[in-house]
Amino acid sequence: MRHVTRSRRRTGALTRVLHQDVGAPDRFVENCLIASRSEHLAQHHARLTATDRRFEETARRLLAPGTAPEVTHAFCAATGPVVTAGPPDEEPAGVPPAARSAPEAVRTGRTTPDDATGTGPRP
Repeated sequence: MRHVTRSRRRTGALTRVLHQDVGAPDRFVENCLIASRSEHLAQHHARLTATDRRFEETARRLLAPGTAPEVTHAFCAATGPVVTAGPPDEEPAGVPPAARSAPEAVRTGRTTPDDATGTGPRP
């Protein structure tokens, strides 16, 4: 996981910590702090190298068989954006127009199978 740490920091994470769950010692939680939504998108789309992908694939092999990483995204409540969910066919309230083209998970914090970006592996 040291390689994943270096990759996350090289691609834009300000901090990256791997926590072990005391109540479930086989569960690990990765926490990365990224400066902005655009930095997060660049981290996954513009800066990720083949070597970074191999590190993530190696980390995914540590997952318990039949499991997948649980990926969530959050914004600082003090600095925004404040995102609230509206009806499924509407854009969530509080999302600025420039962010509306961002992937669903980045806009709302909701994850989909396509959002398995490796930010949250549970080895």
